Amino acid sequence: MSNEIDLQIKDELLRDKIVKFYNKNKNKIVVLFLIIILCPILLQIYFYFNVKNKQKLISEYLRAEQLININESESLKILSSLKDSGKDVIVGLSHAKILEIYLNEGDYDKALKEINNFKYKFSNEILDDLTSIKKTIISFDQLNENEILQLLKKNEKKSYFEIIKKKLLFDFYIKNNQIQKANQINRISK
Repeated sequence: MSNEIDLQIKDELLRDKIVKFYNKNKNKIVVLFLIIILCPILLQIYFYFNVKNKQKLISEYLRAEQLININESESLKILSSLKDSGKDVIVGLSHAKILEIYLNEGDYDKALKEINNFKYKFSNEILDDLTSIKKTIISFDQLNENEILQLLKKNEKKSYFEIIKKKLLFDFYIKNNQIQKANQINRISK
């Protein structure tokens, strides 16, 4: 019998502690439950709108690609606005398409401006090498020896595009009738 009374007393004490704790922390408990319930819902809403935004950007890019042959200026406007979207893939695709349009038109000055204005959000040696190769190819006929050497300068690390850079330098020397320097580049390549 005494065990039952002890158990009842312990149960009542525990209930009192729980009631006091609840009364003391009622606001905190309600806020915690709201956070637990609302966080997943808000996260799903965020992901939903993020996916919708990406879909909208992709459809705008595809619309711009279709407009290239019909209304090139409208296509360029759309692609330029997509470059400001902040989504790396769309920004890169838009930049490449604008560059392609300028190159197909033969407008090398605008193409060079496009290359110079495009900034990657991250530093990458491969992208830097590709950018310098693009600049070299676009302005190949207007470059002097110092400019082409500066554009095609070697990195301390092994470049993935070393062969392409040497071929461009070789072609430059051949174009300018500097056969001795071209042969020197050719010997280094072998």
